[in-house]
Amino acid sequence: MIKNYFKIAWRNLVRNKVSSIINISGLAIGLACVLLISMYVADELSYDRFFKDANRIYRVNIDGKMGNNQFVVGHTGPPVGAALQNNFPQVESYTRMYLPGDEIIHFENNGQKSSVTEKGLLAVDSNFLKFFNFPLVAGDASTCLNGINSVVLTQKAAKKYFGDASPIGKTLVFDEYKTPFTVTAVLKDIPKQSSLQFELLQNTASIPPVKRFAWSWVWLQMATYIKLTPDAAADPKLSILVILREIQIGMGRLKTGSL
Repeated sequence: MIKNYFKIAWRNLVRNKVSSIINISGLAIGLACVLLISMYVADELSYDRFFKDANRIYRVNIDGKMGNNQFVVGHTGPPVGAALQNNFPQVESYTRMYLPGDEIIHFENNGQKSSVTEKGLLAVDSNFLKFFNFPLVAGDASTCLNGINSVVLTQKAAKKYFGDASPIGKTLVFDEYKTPFTVTAVLKDIPKQSSLQFELLQNTASIPPVKRFAWSWVWLQMATYIKLTPDAAADPKLSILVILREIQIGMGRLKTGSL
């Protein structure tokens, strides 16, 4: 019986070749589109999910107005993180980052001096690697960024600067600074599914503009992330609404967006 069904279907396909080709092609294209869209959505939803406390981490945005210009930006003034933690018990901790821009770095490898223009530099607070649990190959996440002149490399960057030799304890000279930076840790290469991409980390305490504008609420050059307490994270929308309501009354308007 089933064999007859196949015979009938085959005869219909052969008899109506043009119609059959159109129908089969349409079905194949439709299935391919569904698969590609599913893969794209799955990839987008996987971003930053590997962080241990991803469900408790939020990025602080500012909804502001200067003159006639209204804006929403993902950068804040340097004091924002500390102000949130000090005033709202729902905020367990915070960390900040600053993008210094391209930097010329001088280094020595096997007795040969070289220089490169580094585009993957990111300045972060000393607790950055405790806040975001990027895995380390060497070094201690709790202390590696404590020193003002400390620098942390990814595996890719370590190989670029020092080849197969261990980079721990070696130095990099930044064109902008007189004091060499000492390599204190090496990170595993950053996953593609991370919204935070970098090759080198240095402490924000070593960045002159950050120190100069540490007091400023209008120098909107730092990205601030907060981590809610476990209890607040159980109902993050309610916690964020409480924080927003109090901020709107006392400090202007701040918004939080999930990581």
